Amino acid sequence: KSLRVRRGCLPEQSKGARKSAHGGLLGVVSGLDRRMAPSYLLFLLAAATVASSASAGCLNGNGVGCISNLKLAAQGQPSKIGKVIKSFPAEPTVERVTLRGGTDTTVKTLLKFRINYRTRFGENVVLIGNLPPFGEVEDPSISDACQAAREGKGARMAYIADDDWGLDIALELEPDASPPPVFRYRYVVVDDNNRGNPVAEAGTRSGRLLNLAGSTVGYPSEIEVHDSWRHGSGSIMASKAFTDVIFSDPNRASNAPKATVVGKADKDSLIVRLCVENTRVEKGHAMGVIGSSQSLGQWEDGKVTVMRGDNYPQWEVDVVVPKSEFPLFYRYVIVDSHKKVQAVEQGEDCRKLNLPTAEGVDGEAVKEVKEG
Repeated sequence: KSLRVRRGCLPEQSKGARKSAHGGLLGVVSGLDRRMAPSYLLFLLAAATVASSASAGCLNGNGVGCISNLKLAAQGQPSKIGKVIKSFPAEPTVERVTLRGGTDTTVKTLLKFRINYRTRFGENVVLIGNLPPFGEVEDPSISDACQAAREGKGARMAYIADDDWGLDIALELEPDASPPPVFRYRYVVVDDNNRGNPVAEAGTRSGRLLNLAGSTVGYPSEIEVHDSWRHGSGSIMASKAFTDVIFSDPNRASNAPKATVVGKADKDSLIVRLCVENTRVEKGHAMGVIGSSQSLGQWEDGKVTVMRGDNYPQWEVDVVVPKSEFPLFYRYVIVDSHKKVQAVEQGEDCRKLNLPTAEGVDGEAVKEVKEG
């Protein structure tokens, strides 16, 4: 089974401004609200008829900046790491990654990180996080991530083209173990010529979060994460003073909706995970989403799909979208405990997601388009 992920953090923009991103298998995002906290989207796209990776025997794929044979033990903690196959290839097409072995309780997955960032000559993008190749920084705050980069820790990404950077990690994990495998990481820019200090992206104090929990049955053999650089706007709201005190809600995790997919998936539909990072949600309230698809209520009054907040300030929900209902239009909202809408994301344009294709959007090369 192949699973594609797109996640993008977009900077705040003036009303009416648009930013859209085209990605292979992933589609378009536009119309960010300047009144809400900077957010990002995570799209999990899966075909229900493809064989699971657990029965694949081995995993083959083109890698960029590959790291292989990372194994996660039953406790969700990394136990060993293999060699770096190629850390900085001159060409985007590099040698294949192959995993062998494994047990009935583990799955093999190729995890691909992608980010677009324009660097100067001599600068490189590295990943700092809680896994061994990322430096084993458990909660990669801005200061801790920069310090780890100064010490030479982290996984260096490979430059692909057009300011795109990539890093592939082949891993073996137990997604249904307790606690589940969770990756925390942050992007940092370093200068090989020692010009200035490392520069870390903004965001919540613990960095980005990628939860890989799931069932070993039908688990994806490939996950691709497309991130956008997080700028400084909203970083104060992400501090402990706001997340742990002002907007703290001890019942947020216990009252979170069960982690299930809204709708029934089949070969003619896609599973889309929508993620938004928003600290400014008061006690007893939650983030939700309304939109044009049946799983999002088809814009009917009173029909809101409530998002999970157990990883606050990250909110997420998985919905099934039939291919016939693309392009998908939607907006984020804030609801009270009775699912009544209290605030709606503003902007002249709704967010929009086009139908992804294997060759890229409308068969074109993968690219990012910025307007406004």
